[in-house]
Amino acid sequence: VWHRLDHPILRQAMTLLIALTLGAALVESTLSASRYDDGNGTQSDPSWKTLYAHSYLSYANFSSTEQQFNAIFDNEAGNGSGPVIIRRECEDCPSPWDLIYVILRNKAVWENPYGSLLETWVRDDGERGTPRGFLTDFNLYSSFEDAQNGSNPWRYCNGGDYGVGFPRDCAPRSDQRGSYIWNSVMDSRSVNNYRFSVYRKEVHFLAWKTLYAQGSFPNVVSDEKEFNKIFEIVAGKGNGPVILRRECWDCPSPWDLIYVTLRNNTVWENPYSSLLECWVHDDGKTGTPRGFLKDFNLYSSFEDVQAGSNPWRYCNGGDYGVGFPRDCAPRSDQRGSYIWNSVMDSRSVNNYRFSVYRKEVHFLAWKTLYAQGSFPNVVSDEKEFNKIFEIVAGKGNGPVILRRECWDCPSPWDLIYVTLRNNTVWENPYSSLLECWVHDDGKTGTPRGFLKDFNLYSSFEDVQAGSNPWRYCNGGDYGVGFPRDCAPRSDQRGSYIWNSVVDSSSVKDSRFSILESLNDGPVIAPFSSSITSWWLVLFLPLLAAGLLLFVVVGALHCRKTVARSETRTPTAVLLGRTKLFVQTGSWKGQDKTQDPAWAAISLQQLEELREEAKQKLGGTYRTASMHDVNSAVIQPICNAHGKCYAHVVNAEQLLRLQVFVSHAWLENFDEFVEAILGAFSAWTLKPNIWICATALVQSTDPGVVALQVGIGKNPCDAPFTKALSQAEKVLVVRNHACDIYDRIWCCWELYHAYENGHVSRPGAFMVVGPSWGNGSKVVDVALAQASNLDDKRKILAYILQDTVRYEEVNRALMQVKFFGADPPHAPV
Repeated sequence: VWHRLDHPILRQAMTLLIALTLGAALVESTLSASRYDDGNGTQSDPSWKTLYAHSYLSYANFSSTEQQFNAIFDNEAGNGSGPVIIRRECEDCPSPWDLIYVILRNKAVWENPYGSLLETWVRDDGERGTPRGFLTDFNLYSSFEDAQNGSNPWRYCNGGDYGVGFPRDCAPRSDQRGSYIWNSVMDSRSVNNYRFSVYRKEVHFLAWKTLYAQGSFPNVVSDEKEFNKIFEIVAGKGNGPVILRRECWDCPSPWDLIYVTLRNNTVWENPYSSLLECWVHDDGKTGTPRGFLKDFNLYSSFEDVQAGSNPWRYCNGGDYGVGFPRDCAPRSDQRGSYIWNSVMDSRSVNNYRFSVYRKEVHFLAWKTLYAQGSFPNVVSDEKEFNKIFEIVAGKGNGPVILRRECWDCPSPWDLIYVTLRNNTVWENPYSSLLECWVHDDGKTGTPRGFLKDFNLYSSFEDVQAGSNPWRYCNGGDYGVGFPRDCAPRSDQRGSYIWNSVVDSSSVKDSRFSILESLNDGPVIAPFSSSITSWWLVLFLPLLAAGLLLFVVVGALHCRKTVARSETRTPTAVLLGRTKLFVQTGSWKGQDKTQDPAWAAISLQQLEELREEAKQKLGGTYRTASMHDVNSAVIQPICNAHGKCYAHVVNAEQLLRLQVFVSHAWLENFDEFVEAILGAFSAWTLKPNIWICATALVQSTDPGVVALQVGIGKNPCDAPFTKALSQAEKVLVVRNHACDIYDRIWCCWELYHAYENGHVSRPGAFMVVGPSWGNGSKVVDVALAQASNLDDKRKILAYILQDTVRYEEVNRALMQVKFFGADPPHAPV
């Protein structure tokens, strides 16, 4: 559609429509949720250093050699002082192989990281089968959080198949192997779009200390004395809470990962016996373990542990020889079968590990206001309830977060959060919640302040983000407490899901709590009105459509005027019969032959140019530079037709650039062509490329050349600059003959690639050819050379207008030159 919009005003209108629509979506996503930064950022994130990248979609190509790859790895990973995190991203791969993290605890296990990851995974083992060090020296994970927490490591891995790189068939489980999800620099069956990076910051791992492990886990078979000693050292003496974790690879979900929060660690006289011999041994009876729900809780995730959400509701113990967790489960109707471990009974699961968390835990501090039934009973009277509420909530200093848990209730009424922004809206919190919801309104109907002073949510994440508030609520029915029939939607009302201290129809197992504090930062993101959010989504596209209509009408009105001005005022400077790209104003509104962006050639035409050069130059072709090919082939064609080479070969239909090629003319021409073809070898649809030799009129007359590249005082008006600004991607072709950063026009092009955002935008900046970034030379645009000294003078005159711009140019060039390596210090 874009290429069919020939009129420049229509193109502007389409750009406006796209920008506003995408902008509305961006604003909506920003307001509707506070996104957690998981450390997986784009490659502009300095936390990640690229080791190798091969792509034609989103990643900037970085074809490091074996020596470069291993040097970067050694520099970033340190010498044997792991752990190290490596990340592979793969756009060709399905989940979970699209994003894999490797935690390498012993760097020496890979003698050659390049060979291990890109040639044969794992090369140093030398045999097919489980890679050496898997589960002991390194682990694979699906997320950065899992990598840090040591949670959910992949359980299956193989390697040693020559030419098949990382991760061969490795998978979270042995029954979940992928097909052709590996990368390789040796085998053409490799995935095409992938990138390896190393995490260059200090890794903040959660400190889990293994207490006992057997089976597929690295074995730590502690005896009773050693187990209890480690537990006591880490847990302290009675200074809970303590977090324990059991991982089990033989167990189905949710028993494959269980967390225990132990608030009173004296409840287990012998932790080893309680967990590994008889759960819970110290109780002495079959039934609910002593301290369950009061002194300790079980959870399915670390997030639930921290938030105190979704504790398991059912637990039993006291069956001699049957260890943790016997039949404990999230609900009483969800008991497992043979999901327990034991050092005494052969029916025990085989692959499990117990760990204790040895860092300070950042818990959400929930204060119980009222609890009954299966919960540890806290039957506060009205005075006590309101006093606790007032102390915690303060007087009018919201927001306040309340939570009701109900084990008699179906979802979503089993867990409800109330965010109270104005806590004076309830004159009597006890009565409002436990006697008549909402008592102070005095009428049956929507409670006073609903959606304005308070909201209801189904999860703590929604509370923090201000997302998905409940839309329906009623109250004022005396004796019917919170939440009466309130629901996420009006067609989703519950039946007898309310609590009451005055009506026997109340639910029996419920607890109200108030959030006291969170010692790990703010709890709630700033509130934003859902009305505002929807307004942005609905109104901005409508506004864009209106503007589009306005601009189209304007385009139709001024079409004749534009046509008249084009016929009346020549926009091209004609030297004899040669038509040049000479800028006397804006290119907008002119024909395509005057827009340098429409002077591209195809990759096939580049190959045809090479074949013609071989015929013309004969035996000298192998050492020919771009200067030689230009003199022998391109200049004669330009002189014969009075136009640039691209307009000659595409006379019937001009091609618009997609990729701008930046290079130096001293390079070997054949290497130059091979580098470009190699960069796009994996592309299904080959791009149109802009090369100055074919895009500008080549002539032996210096005046013709000067009029195209040196007109005016501002190099921003040059065709190079105008074409680059319209390119989707920039390809830098480095060479063996010279450092392209010593050439003034190359410096200028690369600076504008940086300024236009190509360098930082994923996939928009590509680099091929050998690097001159050996760290021994600093880039200084003032020292760059030019065939035409007047070009250099004008470029420097623009850049040196102030010292800030000069430093910005050098900094940009440094970043590009040392792409994939650490740059030296900039000049003073």
